[in-house]
Amino acid sequence: HTLDDFCRKFFGGESGAPKVVPYKLEEVITVLNSIYRHDWKTFFETRIYDVQNRAPLQGLLESGWHLAYQETETDYIKAVQTLRKNTDLRFSLGVVMKEGGVIGDVVSGQPAEASGLAPGMKLIAINGRQYSSDLLKAAIKANKGSAEPIELLAQNGEFFKTYSVKYSGGERYPILERNKDNSDLLKDILAMKANPVGGKKK
Repeated sequence: HTLDDFCRKFFGGESGAPKVVPYKLEEVITVLNSIYRHDWKTFFETRIYDVQNRAPLQGLLESGWHLAYQETETDYIKAVQTLRKNTDLRFSLGVVMKEGGVIGDVVSGQPAEASGLAPGMKLIAINGRQYSSDLLKAAIKANKGSAEPIELLAQNGEFFKTYSVKYSGGERYPILERNKDNSDLLKDILAMKANPVGGKKK
């Protein structure tokens, strides 16, 4: 069974106009138990209510994978950036840059926010050179292991200010890596989605 089985049973029903149908946690647990018996109450408490400022990654670990980072963009990340016309640096500086140097988002607790940068500001220069997304990524790469901050000149309305971003970790992009100590359940789940009626593909 997969989450799809739950979705079909819990959200399924007669066709018709969209409507809001409230539900309680107990109803979710009842349907889950009808598909697979488990202590779902504890599951939700530990995976949702007890989680604080961290991603619930245990499910990935148990499915045979773990979160890792690499210094080059994956094809998927490149495609998403091209589609959204932005530069995603959330896992290094902690910012998402829009076209033209405008900061679209700043990740809480990351170096950009710690320096004082905020969404809506526009980057003008990087270490004294005119801003470009390629130059920003090059600066992050060149600053790996350095004790010196990256100097970013930013415009906020009619005001200009240089922000010192203390970051020396290099480029970081998330990937999934195989944990060979566990069975590859993620592969099994995806195989079921590719062949939902069961059995082997011909």
